[in-house]
Amino acid sequence: AGRAVMASLNVQFLGVSGCATYACLRRTVPKLAQVEAACLALPMGMGLAAFLSFCSCALAGRVDTFFALTVPSLVMGIAWAVCVWWPRKDETQVKCGSCVRELWNEWWPMLGFCGVISLWLVWLCHHHYLSTDQYGSQFTGGTTYGDLAIHLQIITSIVNGPNDALPFWQWKSPIYSDSALLYPFLPDFLSAILMQGGWSLSMSLWVPSAMLCVATVLLLFLLGKRFTGSHRGGMITVCLVLCAGGLGFLWFVEDVTKGGFWATLRNLQVDYVHFIRQGTPRNPFWFQFVGNVMLPQRSSQMGFPLTLSALLLVDTGLKSRLPWRRFAMAWAGLVAGTLPFSLTHGFIALGVMGAVWVLLYPRLLLDWASLALPAATLGLPQILYFLASSGTVKSIKFAPMWQEEPLSDPLSYFNFLGPQSLIFWPVTLGLFPIVGLLAFLFLCTNKHKFQWAAGFLAVWVVASFVQFQPWALDNIKILYVAHFGISCAIAALLERAFRSKRWWIRIPMSLIALAVFLLLILSGLLGNIREGQTHYQYFDQNDRDMAHWARQHTDKDDLFFAAPFHAHPIPCLAGRGLMMGYVGWLSSHGYNYGEREQDWKKIAAGESNAPELLEKYHISYAVVGWEEQYTHPPVNGNYFVDTFPSVFKNAKHQVFDVRDAKRVAMQKKRTEEARRREERMTEEKERMTEQIEEEEAEKKRIEEEEAEKKRIEEEE
Repeated sequence: AGRAVMASLNVQFLGVSGCATYACLRRTVPKLAQVEAACLALPMGMGLAAFLSFCSCALAGRVDTFFALTVPSLVMGIAWAVCVWWPRKDETQVKCGSCVRELWNEWWPMLGFCGVISLWLVWLCHHHYLSTDQYGSQFTGGTTYGDLAIHLQIITSIVNGPNDALPFWQWKSPIYSDSALLYPFLPDFLSAILMQGGWSLSMSLWVPSAMLCVATVLLLFLLGKRFTGSHRGGMITVCLVLCAGGLGFLWFVEDVTKGGFWATLRNLQVDYVHFIRQGTPRNPFWFQFVGNVMLPQRSSQMGFPLTLSALLLVDTGLKSRLPWRRFAMAWAGLVAGTLPFSLTHGFIALGVMGAVWVLLYPRLLLDWASLALPAATLGLPQILYFLASSGTVKSIKFAPMWQEEPLSDPLSYFNFLGPQSLIFWPVTLGLFPIVGLLAFLFLCTNKHKFQWAAGFLAVWVVASFVQFQPWALDNIKILYVAHFGISCAIAALLERAFRSKRWWIRIPMSLIALAVFLLLILSGLLGNIREGQTHYQYFDQNDRDMAHWARQHTDKDDLFFAAPFHAHPIPCLAGRGLMMGYVGWLSSHGYNYGEREQDWKKIAAGESNAPELLEKYHISYAVVGWEEQYTHPPVNGNYFVDTFPSVFKNAKHQVFDVRDAKRVAMQKKRTEEARRREERMTEEKERMTEQIEEEEAEKKRIEEEEAEKKRIEEEE
């Protein structure tokens, strides 16, 4: 009954946040249509509720589920009631019925088009986020196999691990013990709250993810419709973003010639966007939006719809009169202020666009100030937290993408533009940069659209030259923000081809536009089809049994020695920390892990100083199982079997208690020394016995010789 009550609080938490945001938007930004306000309310309500929940837990100094669910619901419920019942002269009705009628009468193209895509995205979320079969095994798909694990580790570290009872500024990284958590954690914090509220781990993952993915599609449609002025433009924008790719479809044509069209399409073996195949070149930078960005990287799931919400509110503010313009800008600033803990790259992109728009709209300084004030008040402390926790900003550097290595010589900064810089983006994205430049030339006739698109172009240029993370490919999150606006510009250009009044011009132009559109989306479309075909086992029942044992029989602060495998069940399902997690994440997050990696190898090999190293890192348990046998080097299981007591064992894993590593090692050493002493004493006894036997044999031989000599003398 208690779990049912908490689960109902989850539904109330999400429902009240969306309804309250919708009501507040309708009362403060009347320029928004009811459908637009409803689409904005979905991600904004969830993001603001998660941020309020996080702030309430931060003030409490620990993660308290009831407090985290009820405080945001109470605050947003009061705001909802005020907006609905507070009288106003130019009364804006906040009624669901009128919103539904508006959706059906004026927005039916969006309802049908986005509805089909949304159903597919919801199915992908349910399929990729630990779907379970009848044997208890849990599955995922696509590249979610890689990045889902770190989100599981953050969630379970809050629910079952050491971060449950700590204030957020002391939260520990699940992949690197005794280090601060440096990953934007707000989406995972939301799932942790929902999981503590009674939902399963899988449900707390896929339900908010599906809602945010649907919101992203709706907001992309609205952004495209705003920019092009037609529903068709919104549809083109959605397709250009969801199916963005390069020239990988050329390799699909090659595969079709070898295996047939339908056979190849039913069993796509290659990612034709970021294609990696032996004997073929690799896309130098780009990732497919759905399969490589939205589904595996949950920070993008919350960050992208929030970024799109801020952009739509800024556009609404620019088209509104005072005082509604400043209300819209303040809303945009409030949304932007929640971004650093969701998607830091989105906050950076909005900052670049805001700087450009301030220069292009100099008469609106007070309006821009109403945006910048809440954004800076909420966002800068979050940025400072990340900088203070990491202790360095060296990952931010001037590094053009087409350079194989970052530029270290200041004089070389002036030589970065060469032939490679001209072909980099056409090789990466095919016709997209060429058509994008044509679209910007086309927009020169419309001042507002050109100024609006200039902000997105500035973000693209900055992200092409400046690297913001240790892993250069993380810049894809900033580039996709720019890609949203450039896709709108391309949609406006392509959509214009269908509007000619003369049929002899409209038909050939429409055919050309259709051909260009297909070339732009074909590689990404193949990537989306492949995403639904992939199916990988993530955990089996043995993994879940070990994780359940760890949750029941170990303390939340206990540290484990285990393989640095990204999807290890101990950190992913039990929430316990590891001495060292997956090396790829340690590198991309900027941890200096060289010394610890060498110590891990010494413990794995069972070297003489392994007990001292186990004590050094405060390790309580060690796991020897399937993952540990396939690491490099493999863990010496015999060392742990001979040295430490086993506390758990099943068909796949064995856990050893290493809390008294020094004592066990000394006891083993003393036992070994006693055994050796006993062996030496036994050997000495045997040697002495042999010596006595030899002496007796020699004495007997002498006596026999003397007897024989005496007998001979007597005979003589």
